[in-house]
Amino acid sequence: MSAGDAKKIVIAGRSPLYREGLKIVLSADKAFRFREAGSLAELVKCNSQVDDPGLIILDWSLFRSEEPDLLISFIFNSVAPVLLLCNQPDRFVCQKAKACGVRGVICKTSSGTDIRRAAKAVLENQSVWPDESRLSLRIGDAETANMRVIERMQTLTPKERVVLDCIREGALYKQIAYQLGVQDSTVKCHAASIMRKMCSRNRTHLISLLHNAVPQHDPVQAPASDTQ
Repeated sequence: MSAGDAKKIVIAGRSPLYREGLKIVLSADKAFRFREAGSLAELVKCNSQVDDPGLIILDWSLFRSEEPDLLISFIFNSVAPVLLLCNQPDRFVCQKAKACGVRGVICKTSSGTDIRRAAKAVLENQSVWPDESRLSLRIGDAETANMRVIERMQTLTPKERVVLDCIREGALYKQIAYQLGVQDSTVKCHAASIMRKMCSRNRTHLISLLHNAVPQHDPVQAPASDTQ
């Protein structure tokens, strides 16, 4: 393959050593030419200087060191497809990556063969995502915990979602029953099902979970009592 035929890749990451290591891994089949960027500013500059960059390989660490909104905007508007590298892909990372317009995610500890295969796949307009059944949920990670709350909300029925919204607004069961035109017992039945599905201990805990996972402009005040 001639130098003119080699695919152009921009490697963006905080660690110079890792960038160099990635270049060595990808250079094994002589199919790529490289540029490097250690920050978002360098990435933007590098991307503007490369004619038709074939691929951007982005280290997840940049999300923790740069302005996330600016980085997401860059990815969303990038002509070149983006392959994201992270230490341990999980559901939160993959969902956030897809929302940003990233074409694929791969673990940084993957074999050189797998990384080269992923790069080539993205260059060929394919998507590369980890097996959903193997994605981890990191206990203690606040972002991932919030994602679990959102996932549990998807299991609620339409009526339970309505009751949930009322609970979040601080309404008492009797108020919810009057608002919806149903019996108190019906609201309590829905509330019990919501608590079970959301893995919530009580109303106060439920409101706290919702406030952290899906924040509102006006914080919800927890009711004075969890029993009605």
